[in-house]
Amino acid sequence: MDTIQQIFLYGSDERQMMLGKLLEQEQVPVTYCNEQHPLPELSGCQLPPVDATILLPLPCSDTLYQKVLTGMEPEQLVIGGNLSPVFVEKCNQIGAKVYDYLKSPSVVIHNAVATAEGAICEAIAHSPWNLHNSHCLVMGYGRCGSVLAQRLAGLGCHVTVSARDIIKIAQAETCGYDILKPETDLSCFRFLFNTIPASVVNADMLARLSPDVTIIDIASAPGGCDFAYCRKHEISAYLCPGLPAKYAPKSSAEIIFRHIHEVFQFGSKGKTL
Repeated sequence: MDTIQQIFLYGSDERQMMLGKLLEQEQVPVTYCNEQHPLPELSGCQLPPVDATILLPLPCSDTLYQKVLTGMEPEQLVIGGNLSPVFVEKCNQIGAKVYDYLKSPSVVIHNAVATAEGAICEAIAHSPWNLHNSHCLVMGYGRCGSVLAQRLAGLGCHVTVSARDIIKIAQAETCGYDILKPETDLSCFRFLFNTIPASVVNADMLARLSPDVTIIDIASAPGGCDFAYCRKHEISAYLCPGLPAKYAPKSSAEIIFRHIHEVFQFGSKGKTL
């Protein structure tokens, strides 16, 4: 991939703004492309030239994907996180170059910490119960699920993990967590955290939960919870994307910046992949 000479940065959350400042500190020219930004100098932008790198927000909307594709040129470099497979395929068809920093295990691990802390903040904000001494169910035991279970246990929660992979189950058991079983009484859980991007928190499961449960879904959109059922039965359920940008924007920006700096060098001294 070519060296990063200039950045066209889309998105207005605090993480993106901090990322722009870090790039500017490295003498990378940054054009802020955001029609909603209250500062005129950061509002809107022309189509990026072919030698400009496009830096997308996380998450990125379908509308923004389409807008970026409209002016995309062959050989143009696009950087983002958890990029849509459809968007990536269209970039490939155009001949543009795509780099997804959430394909990096190191970024994912650091990002999981910010996501877990954000999920806990959301749970505290939306529930009348203390987390301490509450029974918490964590759906999924990947990077986010494992960090979240650890943080919840540290807060004095009784943690139960739902996982299918026998290795994940063994890992959770060795950490002292209970494992969700078919006979588990779901009504004991005051909090349910979902990390699985599939329809796992379905109507059958929701009917077995306490009506006082608080559900925090941090899976990729559209999440893994039946939100229509929750609305109908007045169950508190929240889809919470982009938690690192909301609760730890500076830390999250630094994680992305450090990785981009490792993969690319900026300006005339840049290296290629």
